[in-house]
Amino acid sequence: MKFPASKLAFALGSLALLTAAQSPATFAQTTGNTPTRSKGAPPPAGGVMVASTVSVTSAGIRIMVGAPFSAEQESERSQVLADGTHVTQTSHVRMYRDSEGRSRHDRLLPGESATSNHAPQTVQIVDPVAKVRYRLDAQRQIAHRYAFSVPEERIWRIEPPQTETADQSPPARVERAPVQTATTLESLEQGGETLRRKVSRVSLGTQTIEGIETVGTRTTITIPVGAEGNDRPIEIVCENWKSPELKLMMLLKCTDPLRGDHTTRIVSVDRSEPDPSLFQVPADFRIVDLPARNQQTGSVPDATTSTER
Repeated sequence: MKFPASKLAFALGSLALLTAAQSPATFAQTTGNTPTRSKGAPPPAGGVMVASTVSVTSAGIRIMVGAPFSAEQESERSQVLADGTHVTQTSHVRMYRDSEGRSRHDRLLPGESATSNHAPQTVQIVDPVAKVRYRLDAQRQIAHRYAFSVPEERIWRIEPPQTETADQSPPARVERAPVQTATTLESLEQGGETLRRKVSRVSLGTQTIEGIETVGTRTTITIPVGAEGNDRPIEIVCENWKSPELKLMMLLKCTDPLRGDHTTRIVSVDRSEPDPSLFQVPADFRIVDLPARNQQTGSVPDATTSTER
């Protein structure tokens, strides 16, 4: 599912999930509090970014090799309507990645916890070894399959850590103090008028989340008057904590007056090798081959062939 987030949101560390919770637009429509956006204007900044085992960027897919794990992710989006009504939506995803870079995302039905034994709503498998992706339809027992390729330069490889001898001590961990890292201005074209949107980023140092060391960044986006039909500036603040080792977003918290507050976090991590069967299509599924996905847009054309197994 694609999120209506601007490129500013993706600059927060961009790991766009192949499966995730409802999009901000869907949530806003549910609550009936969607701001009107002029035709041709870029979507508001501060959209959802969800932790993922695979990075999908404008240049294509990036694969992580040598850092296996299993994790549970939960997301919550909340919004307060004009009449004071609180609306909260939650979602859970089970995530897996093996040492070869294969990954799997199980998105559960709304309201189910990540530890639920119920069948997931959607399952997506990325296999960079076989150079194929699958989207499993459990109800119809169909696996939609399409091929993809990843250039060598877009593969991250993590080398196993060296064993420390008795006379060696681990390097001291340096805690970095918050530092203003960047302030930029972006131009927005709105009805023939050029508006300036300010984006500032602050380093938050490091912290350990679920036993994983992470590096934090706070991004503040100020939307100028008139950019979204607003009569005063709008400020969106997102704080993200990413694991440099796993290339995984461990925590993302956004305060967004336009679409409500959003938090996505990894609630448990197992660093052992996942069961290999998780990255295989069940034997009783029918495989339907699709044309290759457009790596730029993420769109998938209709199925063209069917392969019985």
